[in-house]
Amino acid sequence: MNSDEAKRELGRYIRAQRKYTGLTLEEAAHRAGLDFNNLSRVERGEQLPKSTTLFKLAMVIPLNLNYLAKNYIHYIDMNE
Repeated sequence: MNSDEAKRELGRYIRAQRKYTGLTLEEAAHRAGLDFNNLSRVERGEQLPKSTTLFKLAMVIPLNLNYLAKNYIHYIDMNE
């Protein structure tokens, strides 16, 4: 998997999990303390989230951090 594929797959996963909770993009961004536009770009596969973004999202929507670490650790910036 290259970085563009990782962006798209991770974005789809985050969007699916958000929708599973019934939250709008705006609600999820607000509850996680994230910028709406940033989260939107992540969900569209335009950018990879930073590790802190994933941790904040995991407090609001059911993200499997083990799954994320196993599949995307090489693409996510952990130095924040």
